[in-house]
Amino acid sequence: MQVERKLELLRQRDTTLKVHGANRHRYELGPRLSDAELRRWEARHETPLPEEYRAFLQELGNGGAGPAYGLRPLTEDAAPSGGTFPLSRAQAETRAREPIDEEGNFLAPPYEGPPPAALWLCEHGCGEEDWLLVRGELSGGVWHTGDSHFPWSDVTTGRLYGFLDWYECWLDEELAELERRA
Repeated sequence: MQVERKLELLRQRDTTLKVHGANRHRYELGPRLSDAELRRWEARHETPLPEEYRAFLQELGNGGAGPAYGLRPLTEDAAPSGGTFPLSRAQAETRAREPIDEEGNFLAPPYEGPPPAALWLCEHGCGEEDWLLVRGELSGGVWHTGDSHFPWSDVTTGRLYGFLDWYECWLDEELAELERRA
């Protein structure tokens, strides 16, 4: 996986753990999960996991190295929040026509807190979090809550990165930041 190579490169380049949260996760991933473990979780929560996330858990690891304070591990009690995600792509496109402020931020975000039917992926601090949508039309997309706007999470226009794109975007951003500092 290209993601695995980039993670190793980031680990090699950030030996002093300057990247935000690296001192917590130290660029290490948790143990991989087996297909049987993932099936048990899916059956227990009556929720199929998005394929990219499932592949990551099986091939790379469960929790650890990731944006900000790192990926939260998928545990038996990590139940998806809420019910079906209510925004369809058409509703998201309608939201895109809503007013924006002088900085380009949408004035009426679709949710105040975590979106329904999502798993908590990571915490950025200051109330900002990333969530993986696990049900509905936008299942597999990563949603960001908080005031910051990230390229991987623009539900107002229906453009959400999938799990692997989201993770790789984090790797690319941190590698570029380390390059700028060098």
